[in-house]
Amino acid sequence: MESDGGIPGPLTVMVPLRSLSGAKTRLTDVLDPAERAELATRLLRDVVAAVRAWGKADRLIVVSADPAVTELAAELGAEGFIQRSTGMNEGLAEARAQVGGGAGTLLVLPADLPAVTPASLGRVEAAALDLLGAARTGTGDGQGRAALVVTDGAGEGTNALLLRPPDIIPFAFGPGSRRAHLAAAKRAGTATRAIHDEELSFDLDTPADLERWRRRRGAYRALLALPVPGIGEVTAGTDLATLIAKALDDAVAGDSAYRPQPGDVIVVTQKIVSKAEGRLVDLGTVEPRPEAVAWAKEWGRDARQVETVLREADEILRMERGVIIARTRHGFVCANAGVDASNVPGGTVSILPEDPDRTAHELQAALSERFGVALGVVVSDSFGRPWRLGITDVALGVAGFGGLADLRGEPDTVGRIMRTTVIAVADEIAAAADLAAGKTSGCPVVLVRGARLPPEPAEAAQRGGRGLIMARDQELFR
Repeated sequence: MESDGGIPGPLTVMVPLRSLSGAKTRLTDVLDPAERAELATRLLRDVVAAVRAWGKADRLIVVSADPAVTELAAELGAEGFIQRSTGMNEGLAEARAQVGGGAGTLLVLPADLPAVTPASLGRVEAAALDLLGAARTGTGDGQGRAALVVTDGAGEGTNALLLRPPDIIPFAFGPGSRRAHLAAAKRAGTATRAIHDEELSFDLDTPADLERWRRRRGAYRALLALPVPGIGEVTAGTDLATLIAKALDDAVAGDSAYRPQPGDVIVVTQKIVSKAEGRLVDLGTVEPRPEAVAWAKEWGRDARQVETVLREADEILRMERGVIIARTRHGFVCANAGVDASNVPGGTVSILPEDPDRTAHELQAALSERFGVALGVVVSDSFGRPWRLGITDVALGVAGFGGLADLRGEPDTVGRIMRTTVIAVADEIAAAADLAAGKTSGCPVVLVRGARLPPEPAEAAQRGGRGLIMARDQELFR
């Protein structure tokens, strides 16, 4: 098939990885076997995630002689193919024969491309379409047959190989593979081209490559957080996207730094989202149950507010010393189920938005379209933390980027492979925004620039603020 002017399909992507235990032997002097396996796992995960986020592959197949690799592939949402032969080229040929090599398009991506992104795969797609177009119009040879080679950094190897049809040439990965693949394509009368791509042409084989990746990933950057003035009062039914866009336009008139740029994140406090969505409760309408009355009397609380907390809670985890720790229907564990009497009219309390991720997605789509750049959005709120004093802002809803930066499998500052480090980037952005705006400034929207944003996960269940909620079977303290 062919859709939206993309690469003629069906498109199969194959990712070869010999094994986890025997991966990256040229790094033996700097990494032990367990670290090399962790690194190979990380690289495979990134390649699979980039292909899935790209969204153009009809099939994604990981080719390996190691059952552990194919099991990992299944966990990542890809197919696994166990090769019987030992070599990479032979394994790819086996997998191609099973898939059927006579129709469609094949893209081979080795599992050691640390800088691969959906954007880099999009550039391969554009180059392939240009090559196929030249063949069809007679400005090139091949008559709709194409072989596109993405070279390694030295220009001698092959870091990605696109073939249409898939069996047009034999595989020749290894030393001098660029020359071998191009020569075979010319002999087959196929339109052919070699390209260099800043991201895809970076592969990871040597200690120098590992250090280059560490520097690339670990480079510091300046962070800018700009509270957006002029939001004004928000009431039920307020169009937040329009309100925020106007406030940004007005701010740009006085300071061009407010003009949204690609990768900026707009942080919006939960309170104005709840107000706009009509999530205020008139306490005069609340009839507290006996348990709420008793608790309120014991601890000097408003029984109607206690009742609202009990209604909003999906599960009460602890009621002690005047504090109710609850799990909300969203999955958040927080004090008072997110019910809050601050910054709202007297006699009312705010409750959490019905679906913070949906709100974040709607704002992200509207604001990105309005300003013509890809933005992120965070819906933030203040939470306490176990064993720490004070509150800090966290992300309830996230859109336009991944809330977590998974550093497992990456080198640390001394080159050792990290095995447990996962950074809550969305929470950090929310906290930075709160630090810039403060609690009483009247600026419930902050533009944050300069954060390194993880890509959105391919799995819907891992996207947004829900992706930061710990699964119950991982909880250590209950």
